[in-house]
Amino acid sequence: MSIYDRLIKRAFPPRVTIDAVPAEQPEVRDDSWVNVSLGYGTSFDKVQAGDFFPSWILSDQRLSALYYGDAIAAKIVNVVPDQLFRRGYCLKSEANQDQADALQKGLDALGFNRELKSAIRWARLYGGSLILLGVNDGQDLTLPLIPERSTGLQFIQTADRRYATVNRYYDNFSQFVFSVAFEPEIYQVASLVGGVTYFNESRALRFEGEPVDPVKSRELAGWTLSVLQRPYDRLREFMTAVGSTTALLSDASQAVFKLKDLWKQVVGKGVKALQDRMRMVDLTRSSSRSILLDADGESFERVATSFAGLPELLDRYMQFLSATCDIPVSILFGRAAAGMNATGDLDVRMFYDKIASYGDTEITPLILKAISVMNMPIPEDLCVEWLPLWEPSDKEQADTELVEAQTCKTEAEEYAAWIAAGVLFPEEVALAEFSDATNGEVEIDVVARKASLSAEIDLALNPPPAPVPGAPTNGAPPFPPAK
Repeated sequence: MSIYDRLIKRAFPPRVTIDAVPAEQPEVRDDSWVNVSLGYGTSFDKVQAGDFFPSWILSDQRLSALYYGDAIAAKIVNVVPDQLFRRGYCLKSEANQDQADALQKGLDALGFNRELKSAIRWARLYGGSLILLGVNDGQDLTLPLIPERSTGLQFIQTADRRYATVNRYYDNFSQFVFSVAFEPEIYQVASLVGGVTYFNESRALRFEGEPVDPVKSRELAGWTLSVLQRPYDRLREFMTAVGSTTALLSDASQAVFKLKDLWKQVVGKGVKALQDRMRMVDLTRSSSRSILLDADGESFERVATSFAGLPELLDRYMQFLSATCDIPVSILFGRAAAGMNATGDLDVRMFYDKIASYGDTEITPLILKAISVMNMPIPEDLCVEWLPLWEPSDKEQADTELVEAQTCKTEAEEYAAWIAAGVLFPEEVALAEFSDATNGEVEIDVVARKASLSAEIDLALNPPPAPVPGAPTNGAPPFPPAK
């Protein structure tokens, strides 16, 4: 056993499985509330007998079956990439927007956005995925990528967790500080047609599902969990409730046929005679909409099934599943928010903010990493700008414009008062409102103010001489020319 394996074994001893733990009776704790009369907090308390058992990991086959066979499960997986790329992103550069547009066209020509959306989708479904960057820098694929030697991004290829596993981790034990954050160094990627290729992590873009700790990640071959892992039980409960409702609808009205001395007839005349009698009743009921009954001891009635409270119960299941997935009900189920004055706008906006944060913190660095190996001019101030997901309605837009107009009117009145009092110059207000360099803030022109003040003081100390009567004014003759 190597020193690396011994350190791993010492840092993370094997855990005891749930099957090896003997069943124990709920113990009475001394640091909790206890009521012996009611049994609360004692060994007779049913709540104290409850415990949480670790769930089993969903297999790849079950995840695929859920995605392709259940619409709600597919929406849980697809909602983030679909919403994130509903309006997409654009590359911005104040220094050179033409170069930013050229980079955008280069990514579009490679189908980068399509692969990016697929990688996010499969990472959420299976717990991880990679986008392999086909870059020729003269190095072996297992060596770190050197962007300066790149001849351009030749191709991109997506591989999910089923085909890509971590072959080797970075050795963090060579540093002075012990670290358990095992970062993948080499990925082993299997082809669908056979064969295995090894890629350095610098030559791939990594996407993850539900976050896990480093120990759990090693158990999952360097990956994370599917986003369907946690809500699986809630999804099963919801679909069971929907299926039970369908079964109730099929038995919404049950026909009841009463016979006198039923068991005596079965024993005496046999089951066939009883079946013939029931067949005759059903035939007459369907043909003439009437039932022929014996006046002595036979009766026919329908018992209706009550559906009281069923819609409210299904709504509670919807809300519980929505809370488990952290997706608003209006987006997950496509229904409007219920209740008085309920619009659901707050939940949707918070969900959009969460997706925008995911795009800025997780996806933007991967986009910039792919751009760095494209062998094209890259502006120094290049940034990725995600377009806002929330689109205001016409009424909201009109209300916003009205508020802005009222604000501008109020500011104009305040500026006019300051200008009349001699506190501000009209030029300073104009620059604040119509110049991009000031960002809407009034900046005092100290140089101009000192020059104006000096001119006023000089004029007061040295007033101009009084004009001579009959002298020319502004070069004009003192009198009109004679005709």
